[in-house]
Amino acid sequence: MKIKPIKKLDLYMLRTFLPLLVMTFCICWFIVLMQFLWKYVDDLSGKGLSIDILAQTFFYAALNLVPMAMPLGVLLASLMTFGNLGERFELLAMKSAGISLYRIMAPLFVSVVFVSLGLLWFQNNEITKAQVKLYTIIYSARNSSPELEIPEATFYNGIPGYNVFVAKKNHKTHMLYKLMINDHSSGFQNASIIKADSGKLLMDESKTFLTLDLFNGRSFRLMQAQSYALGDQPVPVFDELFKTKRIIIPFDTNFKMEDEDDLKSSYAGKNISQLTKVIDSTSTNVDSLRNVMGDYIIKRYEQDRFKGSVLSSYDLSKDKVSEHKKVWSYANKHPKSFEEVWNGLSRDAQSQALQDAASKVDYLRSDLMTKSIDLQYELKRYRNYAKERYSRFAFPIACLIFFFIGAPLGSIVRKGGLGVPIVLSVLLFLVYYMLDTFGSKMATSGEWPIWIGVSLSSMVLTPLGIYLSIMAAKDSARLNIDAYLLFFKKIFKTDVVRKIEYKEIIMNEADPKVALQKIERVQKYAQEVKGSQIMSGSALSIWLHSKDQLMMTELSNQLEDLVNYLVDCSDILVRTKLADYPFFPKKLSTYLPSKAYMVPLSLIILPISIPMTVFFRFKRKRLAHQLTQIIDVSEEIENRLNTIMTNNN
Repeated sequence: MKIKPIKKLDLYMLRTFLPLLVMTFCICWFIVLMQFLWKYVDDLSGKGLSIDILAQTFFYAALNLVPMAMPLGVLLASLMTFGNLGERFELLAMKSAGISLYRIMAPLFVSVVFVSLGLLWFQNNEITKAQVKLYTIIYSARNSSPELEIPEATFYNGIPGYNVFVAKKNHKTHMLYKLMINDHSSGFQNASIIKADSGKLLMDESKTFLTLDLFNGRSFRLMQAQSYALGDQPVPVFDELFKTKRIIIPFDTNFKMEDEDDLKSSYAGKNISQLTKVIDSTSTNVDSLRNVMGDYIIKRYEQDRFKGSVLSSYDLSKDKVSEHKKVWSYANKHPKSFEEVWNGLSRDAQSQALQDAASKVDYLRSDLMTKSIDLQYELKRYRNYAKERYSRFAFPIACLIFFFIGAPLGSIVRKGGLGVPIVLSVLLFLVYYMLDTFGSKMATSGEWPIWIGVSLSSMVLTPLGIYLSIMAAKDSARLNIDAYLLFFKKIFKTDVVRKIEYKEIIMNEADPKVALQKIERVQKYAQEVKGSQIMSGSALSIWLHSKDQLMMTELSNQLEDLVNYLVDCSDILVRTKLADYPFFPKKLSTYLPSKAYMVPLSLIILPISIPMTVFFRFKRKRLAHQLTQIIDVSEEIENRLNTIMTNNN
């Protein structure tokens, strides 16, 4: 089979996309690494970690965060790639040449598939090792002792077995002044209180113990009683005055790496095949525990119910079996209700029966709670391993989903650079991250199935990617941002400026006298509309006087008739002034009811009547400004026409 050569279009798209993917991945990688540092800064700071340990922590954290940074990098790179192509009209040129959007996306899709497969392999082989190394360092740092830093005027309990209060200290000489020490290193029964004027606390070179030299102080300690029957006898107190006193305190601040074997045996240190084996064995354990618990409840219930009775099904001797059959045969022939049997018992028998039942229920409940702990442990273990196995596929799939979101969205937005793509990428990734966190918690708690919780973000965003790809490929007007911007401009901005075409040759020149008559009618209707109830009344009167819109329609028609007539005027000043006339609408709104009986229904039934009233009031202010503009422009044209007529006479 002959391999087809790579086309220039594919090479061009790959050369455009791959460098952006590397750059955006590095940016996103750095961002998530900073987020990791903020999360674990308390565990790592103040523990005396060496540069080598910190470097290992950052290295393994960076490897561990590759799966999170890669989908965001793919999303941002695809957005920037197609945004740049759209901004430079290269995408339009490709489509004009008959190349579909899917064909343009094809080489990039293949590269993203390879990236996803590589990410899956990296997660299955290298991430497991990085996770074990990283979490081992973090757990070791959490368990290590912090560096010694005793604050002033505060009780410090960072030294095991001691509470130390220092009023003041000298950082240069390491002297401590006005010390109070609560020593409970030998137990709280043998606790002692030490007060000293000054002291000095030093650590040995091996960082394994502290030496505390105290000067001019006093020590108090209650002597441990030899007998518990002291009565009113006083307890002896040990009181010591000293000029110098030395206390040796074991305090190991050296960093000790924990054993990695525990983490290697957990879900963080296993690949997909190992996780599958553990999940199968754990699932078997869960099923067996449930079956054992069910059989145990039934067996225990029968044993307690028929203990010492001829009805017991566990005694299979011939005499007992025959007697058992006789009893059940008689019971079937002479049935009795529970109330009849209960009322036939004495008070003592009833009380004893209730006590026996309560004790049996309590014993059964405690036994079931003990067994349910084992079941909950196995269920939690099963969920953790199952969630980890599904999550190994989640980020590679997210790369493909984000590509089908970013590529069509970039072709729609048509904005390159880092501005708009970063904003859109962050918003989409926040949605993905919140859905993924919510789904993972629901899966871990057992409220949702594992596969639904882990794949929730993918299931939500996949339809979005499919929809954007289809709409962008069809160049649908639904995704035309300019159309939406134009719609909002019509609502919140003034009307478009009227354009008057310039005519070099006028066949039928406008008569100034006829034009003045038309201007007079326009001014008359403008004044009537301005003084109408729909324009000058209260906000509710807009609904009540919708018939006034007929005057607005007549004004709009008369104004357009005047403009069309004066376009043929020979005076250039008159024609220029026509551009100042606004486009006056024929109605305030088409949603206003034309019949009177519809008004109360519109106000009561329609849930949008209040916001519609606010919108009408806002639009009415704009129309009032247009009416004033129509009157002013008409007066100026009228004056100009009168001047022309005077000069002609």
